Amino acid sequence: MTNFQIKLIAIITMLIDHIGHALWDGQPEMSLPFVMRIIGRIAFPLFAFLIAEGCMHTKNMKAYMIRLGMFAIISQWFFATFLQVGLLQNLNIFFTLLLGTFVIYCFNGVKTKTWPHLILFIAMFIVIFIYAFELNIDFGGFGVLLIVLLYLAKGATHKKMFTALAAISVLAILYPPLDPSFGLPLFVGSLFSILPMVLYNGKRGWNKLKWLFYVFYPAHMLVIVLVR
Repeated sequence: MTNFQIKLIAIITMLIDHIGHALWDGQPEMSLPFVMRIIGRIAFPLFAFLIAEGCMHTKNMKAYMIRLGMFAIISQWFFATFLQVGLLQNLNIFFTLLLGTFVIYCFNGVKTKTWPHLILFIAMFIVIFIYAFELNIDFGGFGVLLIVLLYLAKGATHKKMFTALAAISVLAILYPPLDPSFGLPLFVGSLFSILPMVLYNGKRGWNKLKWLFYVFYPAHMLVIVLVR
């Protein structure tokens, strides 16, 4: 499975999730919107995986972060309008991806240095983790942590080891912050994201639509808002 194919799965499941969110109105478990939201749990772990992959192969981390930051700003009005909240009440997923990338960037800068540098990095990460919740970014500090863990898991040379690390990461990170009203079924949906990760062949695949996700993210929310 190529990078493009995984990105396509992530985009489609995100779209299904957001349509389910728009239709959700306290409906009972196993209603159509609820099932759509279960399917949607596949999306974020895949985006976290793709960001981890991008951090491993990008030639310019700073340019990568600038691109994420630019679309975080562009997408915020669409995201807030979609959620029907204040402009800065919740921050969109690009902020989560940006913070995860920034932590990896800092980690790569200190991993061969002394203990004082590592302690400083850990302290910095704790601050980012806490403030991710304070700023109400999508998936909070757990989302940032999942990106970092998947980046570390990708360093595993054996596929079985990566599978175990990825599964543990999704299990440990996505379960705690779940809304109790959703419960276990939504969490179980996120575990299906492990399969595309394991089947990933390391190839980029079709790369004609490099900006697909960047543009699709705000565009699909605008369409949902207009239809609603």
